[in-house]
Amino acid sequence: MKISDLKIGVRLGSAFGAILVLTGAMVAVGMWELARIAEAKGEMKSTAYKQQLAAEWLKGTAVNAVRTFAKVKSESVADQLYFNAEMKKTTARVSEIQNELEKLIQSGEGKRRFNEVAVKRQVYIAARDSAFALKTDVAAKPEDVQALVDSKMMPAMNAYIESVEQVAVYQKSLFDKADATIDAVYARAITNMLALGAAADTPEAVDAIAKREPADEQRAH
Repeated sequence: MKISDLKIGVRLGSAFGAILVLTGAMVAVGMWELARIAEAKGEMKSTAYKQQLAAEWLKGTAVNAVRTFAKVKSESVADQLYFNAEMKKTTARVSEIQNELEKLIQSGEGKRRFNEVAVKRQVYIAARDSAFALKTDVAAKPEDVQALVDSKMMPAMNAYIESVEQVAVYQKSLFDKADATIDAVYARAITNMLALGAAADTPEAVDAIAKREPADEQRAH
C-alpha cells in the first residue's frame, strides 16, 4: 500500500507522531549534552583552582629559595633574622597549600608528582639546615660553607623547585584538557541538534503528502 492510498487523517496522525518523536529526541539530547557541559565545567573549575594553588606553591618555593641563598651569604645578623622571619611565613603558607592539594588531587599521576615533591622537599630542608648550622659554627671556614652550599644545598633546592614546577605543569594540563572537553561537548551538541533538525524535515514532507487526496478520491472526481 502506498502512502497516497492512506486516508488524510492517518497520514496527518503519522506526521504529527513523527514530529513528536523527533521533538522528544531533541529535548533528550539537549538535556544530556547540557549535563555533560555542566560536568565538564565543574571539572574545569576544580582543575583551575588546583592550578592556582600549584602556581602559588611554586612562587612561594622560588621566593624562599632566593631568601635561603641570601641568608647563607649574608654576614649581617639583622638581615639573617629578617630572611628567617619571611621564610617562616612563606613556609607556613606553602604547608597550607600542600595540605589542601593533597586532599584535592585524585589522579594517580597527580599523586605521584605530589609525593615526589615531598621527597625532594625533605632532602632540600636537610641540606639547607646543614648549611645554616655550618655557617653558625665558629670553627667553620667560609669556603667550607660555600662548598656545602654548592655541592648539597643548591642541587637539592633546584630539584625541589623542579618537582613543584612539575606539579604546576600537570595541573595546567588538566585545566587545558577540561577546557578542550567543554569545546568538544559543545561542538557535538551542535552537530546532534543539527542532525535532528534535518531529520525533522521528513515529517514536513509527510505532511505535504498528507494534504494530497487519495488516488481513489482523485478518480472519483
